[in-house]
Amino acid sequence: MHLLRISFLACVLLAQIPAFAMDSDGVVNTADDWLRFCRFGPKMQTFEPVIADSSGKNKCAGTMKIHGVMWACSTKEQATGKNAQYLTQLRKSGQAMCEKLCKSRSKSCSGVFEAPQKCGRETDDEDAYVVGQEACRPDCSGKYFSYCALYDTGFKTKNPNLVAKQKPNCRCVSVADPK
Repeated sequence: MHLLRISFLACVLLAQIPAFAMDSDGVVNTADDWLRFCRFGPKMQTFEPVIADSSGKNKCAGTMKIHGVMWACSTKEQATGKNAQYLTQLRKSGQAMCEKLCKSRSKSCSGVFEAPQKCGRETDDEDAYVVGQEACRPDCSGKYFSYCALYDTGFKTKNPNLVAKQKPNCRCVSVADPK
């Protein structure tokens, strides 16, 4: 049962990573189906920016969703603790992006980023090994696939349908009203 879960997860992950082409049996076809990069990210994006004041008087107030992903193919030793490092980097990048985008709304605007306590989607040690065996290219430093994303987007960099279900993590507030 445990092996079945791992095999199923590997197929699901590989099918959702754009670099992979799978046949109807869920088998990766060729070496061309490996991930395009050995390392990726942080890749940051915004979704659903909202201006809360429809009258136009307060251009600052509102929210947005900031999503980011990081991943790498590495050795088992390198992969240990990698997701925690990724989450730290994604939090910093998310905060900087939130602040920048809110400031672009108004000079008196500041961004408050609600950083997640854990990755919205990540690979555990077992998944890192199983997926890495199929996904990581031979020229990468190893065959362990470490992955962390702010939101759970099903291992896709962009997935507006899943992001729509999440709450905004960036709030723009007037510096005079930092609530």
